[in-house]
Amino acid sequence: MTGRRPRAATAGILLTLVLAGAVYLAAGLPLLTTRAYEADLFDADAKRVVHDLARHDGTHYRTKVHPLFVLSLNPLGLALKSVVARPRLAALVLNAGAAGAAVVLFRALLRRLGIGASRARLWTVLFATSATQLFFGLLPESYSFSSAALLLLFVAFAVAAAFPVRLLAALAAFAMTVTNLVAAPLLAAVAPAGAEDTLRFRPVRGLGFAALVLLCAVPLSLLQRWLYPGADRFFLPASVAEEESYLFRPGGLADVGRRGCELAQVFLFANLSAPSVVVSARADEPPVTRFGPLRAPGWAHAALWASALTLALVGLVRQRAWRRPLVVALAGWVAFNAVLHSVYGETLFLYSAHWTFAVIALVAVGFEWVAAARRFAVPLALGLLTALQVWANTALLRDLYRIYG
Repeated sequence: MTGRRPRAATAGILLTLVLAGAVYLAAGLPLLTTRAYEADLFDADAKRVVHDLARHDGTHYRTKVHPLFVLSLNPLGLALKSVVARPRLAALVLNAGAAGAAVVLFRALLRRLGIGASRARLWTVLFATSATQLFFGLLPESYSFSSAALLLLFVAFAVAAAFPVRLLAALAAFAMTVTNLVAAPLLAAVAPAGAEDTLRFRPVRGLGFAALVLLCAVPLSLLQRWLYPGADRFFLPASVAEEESYLFRPGGLADVGRRGCELAQVFLFANLSAPSVVVSARADEPPVTRFGPLRAPGWAHAALWASALTLALVGLVRQRAWRRPLVVALAGWVAFNAVLHSVYGETLFLYSAHWTFAVIALVAVGFEWVAAARRFAVPLALGLLTALQVWANTALLRDLYRIYG
């Protein structure tokens, strides 16, 4: 019996990975031959990411902020392209696989946070069907890989993995996006020995860990530059020059208020249940898509999710969750992203894969006290939330197929 459990667990992980990846792949296939890959969908840059994933030559210029993205993934993309013969399809398969891996890792994170097995499955379905996870699973972008790498990093600390494993996970997260570096010292400072370690803030340890990640990344960046002459080096001052154009510059208090509302909407609602799509036509170019008002199911989802957030906050306080290192690390990561994107970024949904998993995980932890008091309340609430967001996100897919098909 003992030997069967690990085999069953492994089979379950593989099945989840394959099923989730297949769903994202199937959702992305109708867009594969359309102009969606050249279009401005929520500021996503699918054309560039296909190039980074499945072509060797050319300019891989965004390695200045996605430091080792090409070195990490292009060899896999080229190998896959040799089988499927199409760069877009190779990129989509890799992208869907990364999104599927994020689903598996998310459930592992919930289990380490003490979420019961049945409830962890329900929360994982909620995460897997979120607007963020669905969109970045069906269209190649760096953020599906970034989300999976961040989850790998959090899980590595949650299970108290050996130091080399934690270092590799931190390096993988940083390889995808420079701002992911912040998660590494945060985890090293508050959760050095695992999810249930006593909270002790060790800033020197955290900064040292971040410095080690950078020390490992610099020679790899030089190697990437040698293998891919079109790649850039993240550690040069010129690498951040372009990012200045994405800074938010308010013209007054009204602009600050609008930015705050947009931030709250994308952090808490639009990343789960997609609002309606607003299309802007462009001459001789694919149309631009942005989010507009909430859909009918989105309003119901928002009301129910707002109630869930309130109950979760009460639950986190009742559980004294501030004493749990992993919870503190997740909250710190959400707070960092909120501060960062209050001043950086234009279409904020583009970055939502970086925090959606953390928000849902924190709500799941807070909801454990509800589960203890009312056994059937959580499954019912999660079932309704999932149904509402699937309704809204299916409408998003239909809109994208119509607009670009």
